[in-house]
Amino acid sequence: EERWAELYRAGARSLAESIEPHDGCELWTQRIWGRRLVMLGAAHGYAGVAGALIRGFDVLQPSERAAGMG
Repeated sequence: EERWAELYRAGARSLAESIEPHDGCELWTQRIWGRRLVMLGAAHGYAGVAGALIRGFDVLQPSERAAGMG
């Protein structure tokens, strides 16, 4: 359904905009609880976010996939 596809794309764009360098890697930086955090775990970190993005990857346009959304 298109409304869910657009919501997914908006979330993917937001995540792409939050990528920052950390010790030689590029990771998502979360701004929560008044702090900037980088987490790697399956619940709220890199692994969990990457898993959600992969499951919906077919919703992205080819140009969005190639550009990394950013």
